[in-house]
Amino acid sequence: MSSGRIGPAKAGRRMRRLTSEKVGPRPAVIRRAIAFLHAKGVQLPKRDEAPLFHRVAWRFGMAIAPPAYAGWFANFVILGVAFALGWGVIVCAVTLVLDGALPPRLYLAVALMAVCMGIIRAFQFQRLQRRVGLPGWRAFLRQHAGDAREDDRVNSAS
Repeated sequence: MSSGRIGPAKAGRRMRRLTSEKVGPRPAVIRRAIAFLHAKGVQLPKRDEAPLFHRVAWRFGMAIAPPAYAGWFANFVILGVAFALGWGVIVCAVTLVLDGALPPRLYLAVALMAVCMGIIRAFQFQRLQRRVGLPGWRAFLRQHAGDAREDDRVNSAS
């Protein structure tokens, strides 16, 4: 009987499969950054590891920093705006259905919630960076960008 544990080689293959194939194509430096996160023992939910805005940008080949590596202000802006778009559309749609019009205060409420959510999420990721000792995105790129370019060459050759 198996104890339910898998060996290191099988776990490595499984991690590579989960981090690259399940979400969609990502630039090699992003795959390496997420693998580095996993190697540090950080297991984030998909919505934190690769939010929707980031996945779309990565699919178009933009290597923007995952939230765990981004700076405070970048996380504040990106995650706050993404929240405002999603939550704002839902609130506006519900208000239109129930009242038939959008009160001007609704825009202020959506903006205020976006600022609050952006601040909260930015501090969460800043705390994660400090707790785990993650380098900033530029420092990570200096250390690992050459490895990622090598991975791209190997993947394109096969």
